[in-house]
Amino acid sequence: MKSQPVKVEVDLSTIETVCAELRELVREAHGVTGDLRKAVKDARRTVESDIAQTMEAEVKRQVAELGEVTAEAMRNSVAKVGREFDRLEAIFLGADPQSKRKGRPPLEDLIREHLNSTRSQRGDT
Repeated sequence: MKSQPVKVEVDLSTIETVCAELRELVREAHGVTGDLRKAVKDARRTVESDIAQTMEAEVKRQVAELGEVTAEAMRNSVAKVGREFDRLEAIFLGADPQSKRKGRPPLEDLIREHLNSTRSQRGDT
C-alpha cells in the first residue's frame, strides 16, 4: 500500500510570520557568534598577557638567583686567590711551615745571593 501525500493548507501570513521569526533568530545567532568571537579574542589576549607577565617574573627571579650564585662564586674565587698569594708570600719569605721545618732560608735571600754571585762573576758591583 502506497501512502497518499497529505495536503496541508497553511496561511501565507503564517509562513511570513515564521520566516520573520527565523530571520530574527538568525540575527541573534550572528550577534551571539560575534560576542563569542570577541570573548575568545579577549581571553586569548588575557592569557597571552598573563603568560608574558609570568614568564617575565620567572626570568627576573632566575636572573636574580643567578646573580646571587655568581656573586658568591666570585667571592669564593677571590678569597681562594688571596689565600694562594698569601701562601706564595710565605714561601717567598721563608715563613711557610715546610721551609721552617726544613730550616731553609727564605726564597728572597736565595734570590739575593744568586744575583750577588752573578754580579761578582761578571765583575759588577
